[in-house]
Amino acid sequence: MRISVPFSYKVSATPYKHKLPSTMSMVENAWVDVPDVDVENLLLALVVRDAAGRDIEHVYTYAGEFWVKDERGAGDLPFLSQHLPVAGQKIPEARTSSHFSRADEESQLTAATNLLGKVGMLRTRTAGVGAYEARNWMFNGQNGPEFVEVTVESEKARNVTSSTREERLQRARTLAHNHCISVDGVLYHRVAEPCLVSRSSMYCEVRWTFGCPDFFTPEGLSKNHGYPVSAKDFDRVHDWFDTSAKAAKVDFSFDVLDESPFRTRADRIALVSSAHRVVADGLSKENSTPYIAKWCEVRDYLAALWQGEEGKLTPASMLERDEADFDRLAGLLDDIGQFGEKRKYGGELDLQGLKMWDGRTFALEIAARGPSL
Repeated sequence: MRISVPFSYKVSATPYKHKLPSTMSMVENAWVDVPDVDVENLLLALVVRDAAGRDIEHVYTYAGEFWVKDERGAGDLPFLSQHLPVAGQKIPEARTSSHFSRADEESQLTAATNLLGKVGMLRTRTAGVGAYEARNWMFNGQNGPEFVEVTVESEKARNVTSSTREERLQRARTLAHNHCISVDGVLYHRVAEPCLVSRSSMYCEVRWTFGCPDFFTPEGLSKNHGYPVSAKDFDRVHDWFDTSAKAAKVDFSFDVLDESPFRTRADRIALVSSAHRVVADGLSKENSTPYIAKWCEVRDYLAALWQGEEGKLTPASMLERDEADFDRLAGLLDDIGQFGEKRKYGGELDLQGLKMWDGRTFALEIAARGPSL
């Protein structure tokens, strides 16, 4: 399928009727060949529903990747905040400033997702379309919103000294070809594997997103206080995160129709994340000598887990290590938890990952034994 996509770029030039040069934003349309896929090869893998049980997103699988409908019109499921990062946009965040209320944030979020519905994720990503660009680059044509080309020629600019046109054109073509497919004349956009993320607090809240956030670097651990859950483990959320006092807050549901394409190693990610947290804040001068010795074991083994023959492993490579390596780490975390000693700033050690690992191991043992008669 051949489609036209917009792409934006910058030029340094002298605007019409001006004497001094400046940086100008341009937009053009480019033709791109998008791969065609037979409808029988695009399979529904996941249905996301809201608290009332209404479908809010359908996620499909093809060639081992996940896909959603690129554009939304009347009768389609509307875009959600989760789609904005897929389209290269930031999700509007709540701010504490008196000049920016929660209502303002919701208004921006609604405007951003409505714009996605009109032009689709591909056009937003290739052209960097936001509210400002939409007002200046788009008009309502016979077939819906269309882009007006803004070029050096149309703007009567002169004395062009630099331009990002060629690199942005190549980027747009690459994005379109690699991230989109055509199925019966309808565009679908590639997304990262859907995942759930708990948010640690007095009342644990579970959200969903496309892709698994970073739980390994200090910045990632600080930003993502909770733990990841694979989509295929949705039914275990309450087993893992409910406490005797409160149940985890989950205002949506995942219905996984095919588990095979879901590959997030949530149990391993959680276990290693717990170990990182123990190393980061699990030691103080109040701890006993035996506890400190065990903490050193956890620290040293965690460091070894990240090391390969050619240096530090990537997260993906580390997560592919032998299962016995993770069982050993789980044993060390279990040992240090037995001391019952406090972390640096008070409170119990964060061993949620150990709970998820042990629960997952128990489930595998039950499955291996088969149903009892």
